This record gives sequence, structure tokens and C-alpha cells, in this order.
Amino acid sequence: MLAAFLSLIYFAPPSRVSEEECDDSRFTYIIKLMTYERLCFGTTKNRETGFIGKGLSPQQKRLMPENNPRTGPGCYNTEKIGSAFHKVLSKERSIKGSSGLASQEKRIMTTKSQQTPSPMAYQPVSRRFVVKKSAKPFGTGAKIREIKLPNIPGPADYNLQNISLCHRSNFQSNFGSPTRSACVKTICVVEPTDTCHLCNKICGGEYWHQNYTKFLCQSCFMIELATNEFYSLDELKQLTKIRNCSFMHQHEKTTAALTLLPRNKLKKKLDIENYLESYIKCF
Repeated sequence: MLAAFLSLIYFAPPSRVSEEECDDSRFTYIIKLMTYERLCFGTTKNRETGFIGKGLSPQQKRLMPENNPRTGPGCYNTEKIGSAFHKVLSKERSIKGSSGLASQEKRIMTTKSQQTPSPMAYQPVSRRFVVKKSAKPFGTGAKIREIKLPNIPGPADYNLQNISLCHRSNFQSNFGSPTRSACVKTICVVEPTDTCHLCNKICGGEYWHQNYTKFLCQSCFMIELATNEFYSLDELKQLTKIRNCSFMHQHEKTTAALTLLPRNKLKKKLDIENYLESYIKCF
């Protein structure tokens, strides 16, 4: 097989026969070209031995120099670079110029600036202060500032002449430890039935009585205190304040009581009333 391969490469050309030798009648010449059998391997196509193409082996591709002479930091032959001239150097590119997974953002992003300035970037335009010429020097013609006194008295404005120095609430000390007595007596009734002597209406909340026979509601009492139409001031002083349990109980026409105020709030309310009762008088 090696001999056949060598004969394929190196073979002697057939000798040319002269015309005189062909005229010899003593010998019959038969010229027949030598035929060669096909090899058992390889292909009949022409072998590509150029610098580019599919015929290069992996080793040849690694050793093959670049087909771009005089390349350097500032020396490129850009006249012939293109897909039509150099298939190895150039690649098929899309219309966008990049692959589908490549980012389409700009290389240099533009900074976004807000139209609205920040709170510290304001520069208020200040008006130019014009100094007016005064008719009198040093502002002597200006009005004197009036001192406005508040309606609420200050800490040192108490009238200590009409107030006793020691204020104490009333206590009951019979049979045991002293207990604070309420400034207004509270009665627990299922339904209020006391009627005012002047307006003939049922007294609700706090009202006034005289020996539980005559009753006067709060509104009528304030009117009589100002006008003294039916009762004089001495007669009004004989009345005693009383109230029903509607502010802390709800009976709903039964003897059972539904608590409206918690015990701590009720105690606080009564303590405040007893404290203010020593300072505030109705007459």
C-alpha cells in the first residue's frame, strides 16, 4: 500500500514513441495508459491547504499567525477588515450589533436630574430693606407698648385675706376610722320622682331641697339666685344640695344597679369635689 501511495506521488511519464518506430511492421505497438485503483481511505475532493478554511487541524489553527500584519496599539489595517474579506477575523453580526443576551443600555448613562429642588436648595429672594427717614430721631414718635394683663391670675395674685389658711374636708369619725363625708349627699332611687316647686318638672342630677318637702331644680335655683323673685337670699341659704345616682348607676326601673363609672374614677370624682368645696361656695 505504501508503494501504491508513493507511485501516486512520484511516477515517470510514459516515453514518447517516434514515427519511425511506429512504421516498423515487424512489431505491433499497443499504447494503453496506466490506470490506478482508488485508495481505500480519504476522499476524492480537493484538499484545502490554505491559511483559512475547514482543512486546518487544531494544531495548525494554534500555530497559524494572524492574517492582519502590522498590528499594534496604533497600527491597524482597517481598509480590508470586513466579513467579505476576512471570514476568520470578522463575525456575523445582527442588526442591533450585539447578541440577544447582551445589554441594550448605553455605555455612558446619562444622569437623571430632578426638576424639583431639594428642601435645602431653595434661595428665597429677600426684599431689599429700605430705611425710611423718620421725622423724629431715635423713634421717639413711636407709640408706647401697652402691657396686656392676662385674665388668669398668677401664682402670687391670690386674695389671702378672705381665705382661711387651713382647708380641710369634712370627716366622719364615729365608730371607727375617720371617713371623708361627701360634700353633696347622693340618694339611690329606682326612678326620680322629686318635682320642682317652680317649673313642676322632675328634678334630675343635682338639685336643692328643704327638709325633703320643697324641691328646686338647678336652673330655677340659679334664676332665683340672680332675681330673688320668689325666694330671698336668706331662704335660698336654707336649701341643701342633693343629687340622685343617675351619674353612676342605671336601674332601668328595677332595684338592680348597673355601674356606669368604675370605682377608681368615681373615687377621683368625689375627691375633687370635696377639695373644691372648701374653696368654692355657692353663696
